[in-house]
Amino acid sequence: NSANEKRIISVGSLKKQKNHSLLINAFAIVNKNLPSKLMIIGEGEERKNLENQVKIMNLENQVIFAGFQKDINPFYQTADLFVLSSNYEGFGNVLLEALINGVNIVSTDCKSGPAEILSDGKYGKLVPVNDVEALASGIIEVLKVSSIDQKILQSRAHEFHPSKIAKNYLSLLFPTQKYVKK
Repeated sequence: NSANEKRIISVGSLKKQKNHSLLINAFAIVNKNLPSKLMIIGEGEERKNLENQVKIMNLENQVIFAGFQKDINPFYQTADLFVLSSNYEGFGNVLLEALINGVNIVSTDCKSGPAEILSDGKYGKLVPVNDVEALASGIIEVLKVSSIDQKILQSRAHEFHPSKIAKNYLSLLFPTQKYVKK
């Protein structure tokens, strides 16, 4: 019954750092508990390996490789959950994109970004890096119980608006100066 299948998306280049392999393993557990589909958006050198992993695990009908997409917003807007499975991140812009679109998030608590953006788990579920069980149960928990209201997620995204961030940086760099013309 595909009507009430949950839709999970992941966005990012298919490279080892992003650990899509972990995501697919976790998804296999999720799918046993909760009929769902996983869409992986992005392109990269790991694609063949990941497709083989999906084939071996017999998940070809549940996991979709959507390749590179110029406009990802429609994908976010039709998703029940966004998952970031990275070992480490630069800043994690995809988390902001998910928030802007009001999509619930499960993310690894990797270096640089997720804990800050999600305010230590207030705006999304943080799970340990490279832990299949934790990622799977985090996904199930958010899909079944603890989804966060769209408007709360969207208002969090606005706190990262470039103008706000610029003001914060300026006040850190020049704490004594006031930005008012005398």
